[in-house]
Amino acid sequence: MNAALARARARRVRREEVGPPGGPPPPRVPPPWYRDVWPWLLALGLVVLGIVGGYFAYEAYQDDQDDEPEVVTVTTTETETGTGATTGTTEDTTTVETTTTAEEPPQPVAVPDVIGQGYVEAGSTIEGAGLVADSYPVASTEPRGTVVAQRPAAGTQLKEGDTVRTNVALGGGARRTREVPDVTGPEASDARATLRRSGFTMRTQYRAPPSPEEEGEVLTQQPAAGTSAPDLTQVTIFVGRS
Repeated sequence: MNAALARARARRVRREEVGPPGGPPPPRVPPPWYRDVWPWLLALGLVVLGIVGGYFAYEAYQDDQDDEPEVVTVTTTETETGTGATTGTTEDTTTVETTTTAEEPPQPVAVPDVIGQGYVEAGSTIEGAGLVADSYPVASTEPRGTVVAQRPAAGTQLKEGDTVRTNVALGGGARRTREVPDVTGPEASDARATLRRSGFTMRTQYRAPPSPEEEGEVLTQQPAAGTSAPDLTQVTIFVGRS
């Protein structure tokens, strides 16, 4: 009995030293379904990458198209007369560069100081600053034609095209009679300069022009051209403004 027990113990010890019968365990082999699916997963990934790449390529193309200049096709017709009349149509392709610029807001203008100046010089100074010079004859003992007051005061900030009023002294003594010039048609600034040089004061009023071409032009005047009036009589000009 002891011998049989010893032989069993020896066999167990040898099994433990040698390991399980059949040698080391075989390597793991993926199941068949895994081997069948992974090529499809790879193909799906390639398709997704192709879609994403195509989207970014399309966006880049659109950006390039937006930066290209506008192309305008001009169609012209040529006609020959004499022995036989023929008409042909040709197309010219013209590249037009389009540029969009934002308009800058009007800059403020400081009213110049013209008190004490002659009204002709004062009007030129005010108009040269981008403002409108209206002049009014007033009773004053100052020399005739001298600017004795202005509104707004010198240094006031206005927008270009705003009006400055000057008061012009009538002075003493008799006033010479002059013929009112015709100032209808030209730009308002030119009309005011003509009236000042002709010995008249003036006031500017605005009304809707009959046509877009008459925007900024003198539509009519009072007194009318050819009328006789004393020195420094105020002439009202009506200027087209929409």
